[in-house]
Amino acid sequence: MGGDAEGDQAFTSGRRPVRFILDANIVTGIIKDDARIIARLNAHTGDHIYLCQPVYYELVRGLLWKKASAKMRTLQKWRARLSWYQLVDEDWGESERIMGVCCRQRQTTCRCRFARCGVGNPP
Repeated sequence: MGGDAEGDQAFTSGRRPVRFILDANIVTGIIKDDARIIARLNAHTGDHIYLCQPVYYELVRGLLWKKASAKMRTLQKWRARLSWYQLVDEDWGESERIMGVCCRQRQTTCRCRFARCGVGNPP
């Protein structure tokens, strides 16, 4: 898998920290101050929350196009709090697998998005 050592820790609370990669829909919810999404993120203390290049690019491009400077500042604040994740081909395959399992289980859209980005209870 891709990634880097940034933010890696030893075991926390008797369990290995989980790594989550956020997708654009989740980060958009963060930028819009969606209380549900932020509460779920805050519940993952001791885990690693990552942002990757394709998601960051998509968000910055959209915010610049819309001239949404306040939302851009919010994104930058959150970017400072998140670790950076360098994606590799293997990561895309794992994302497809998780999303396929969620859809097969007919989970809600929000739950699928959380599972795809790793926030929640991925299979």
